[in-house]
Amino acid sequence: MWNIKKALESINSRLALVMKSGKYVLGYKQTLKTLRQGKAKLIIIANNTPPLRCMPLSCLEMTTPPSSSQRNGSWILRKSFHRLQTGMRGAYGKPQGTVARVNIGQPIMSVRSSDKFKPAVIEALRRAKFKFPGRQKIYVSKKWGFTKYDREEYETLRDQNSPK
Repeated sequence: MWNIKKALESINSRLALVMKSGKYVLGYKQTLKTLRQGKAKLIIIANNTPPLRCMPLSCLEMTTPPSSSQRNGSWILRKSFHRLQTGMRGAYGKPQGTVARVNIGQPIMSVRSSDKFKPAVIEALRRAKFKFPGRQKIYVSKKWGFTKYDREEYETLRDQNSPK
């Protein structure tokens, strides 16, 4: 009986439930922060959002999830000596950030977008690559979206109205 009631709920009552539980984020910067951390489950963008803030991304995927957290512990000795230690030694201290192990050549982010937004997406990825240590390269895939088909092959299948 409870499952039937839950299935008949509208989207508004579900969103009200999420908002009452305290698991929502309001604001552009906080939304981007939860996106970068991989904590976002559902993102709703209002119709009156300015076009500069409404990202042209239809899908952004962080392909390397963070595996461990970096901690910063501090101890005060003899009232004048202050020592900071960074690492996972005993897992003491406040969490400062998250760390992901990435191999050379492993993709960090994958973006799917319309062709008309290609320059904006490349610029966004160019700016994002400065946030990561090391050298990153941006590749434009020959595939259509995240499918296994090349662009020409997908367009011919779409014209035949039979993509598999």
